Amino acid sequence: WSSKASSRRLYSARDYARDFQGYLTENPKPAPQVVKEVTVAIGRNLEEAKTHLAAMKKDFAAEAGAIAAIESIEKKLVAVHEHHLKLCECCENENFEVIKTIECCNNLASELDTIVAEHDALMLKLVRKPGVPTAKR
Repeated sequence: WSSKASSRRLYSARDYARDFQGYLTENPKPAPQVVKEVTVAIGRNLEEAKTHLAAMKKDFAAEAGAIAAIESIEKKLVAVHEHHLKLCECCENENFEVIKTIECCNNLASELDTIVAEHDALMLKLVRKPGVPTAKR
């Protein structure tokens, strides 16, 4: 479950960043409720992905190389959190700059593209054969 859940959260955070970037292109003065919804949703998805990645380390502890790969993703997720904070700062700035905010969205989404690709590659390596149980927690 943790692998699918972390994947969903990473994709969702990335999609929110991309969608918000498109929204800002069409709406240079975004509605405050949209800004709040997007920044909160991205943050929540990143936090939940972090939680599920930690669970994955337990679930796949016996898999060769899995822990190192998951920890690599976790390290990249730290950088994504920084991009998320920058996006929040851009959105909270009194002198809202749409170009700077679009750039923040692009940087966030690009980092997430890298993480999603790494996570997807890991999932292909960790595909379980039918009937093989995962490690007990």
